[in-house]
Amino acid sequence: MTERTLEDLCNILPRSKRNTKYGSKEGAFPFFRGTAIVDSFVDTPDYLGESIIIGDGGAANINYCYEFSASDNCFILQNKNKSILNLKYAYYYLSNNLDIMNNLYTGQPLSVHQPLSVRHLSKSSLKNITIPVHSLDKQYEIVEYCENNENNIKELEKEIVENRKRMAQYMKDSRKIIEFWKI
Repeated sequence: MTERTLEDLCNILPRSKRNTKYGSKEGAFPFFRGTAIVDSFVDTPDYLGESIIIGDGGAANINYCYEFSASDNCFILQNKNKSILNLKYAYYYLSNNLDIMNNLYTGQPLSVHQPLSVRHLSKSSLKNITIPVHSLDKQYEIVEYCENNENNIKELEKEIVENRKRMAQYMKDSRKIIEFWKI
């Protein structure tokens, strides 16, 4: 295992010209605005290919996608050499170590009355983030482990939603039974 910088491993693509207001509630492809929440979509993607999308403002956030559009508040990273790096491994490493990026976000207070400003991640800081690079076999093993856990989490989240619906319906039904017996 060695450690390499993101600059060594990834191409950092030119920033999009789109502002954060671009996109709509409907569309075939996600529109990343630089936040953790993806709630805008487009019909035609600006970017094609396996990519990591990192928001440059606010709190550290990262996404992984193949076809998408992004605002000018995002860094787009694509793999330089697939024989060295599985890009999804880099995504999982960074998304599970957000503190690495969070420590690189900088910002100064706007004024005495506004002590907090939006913090930003610079391109130079991003380029210098290091990640451990294992053999490709080990990277694929790590990705498979993370994907399995992610799928399990999604299934459990669905189950929680369904259980809450059943519980709410049960409580509504039990109220009807009580009202029926009051007659």
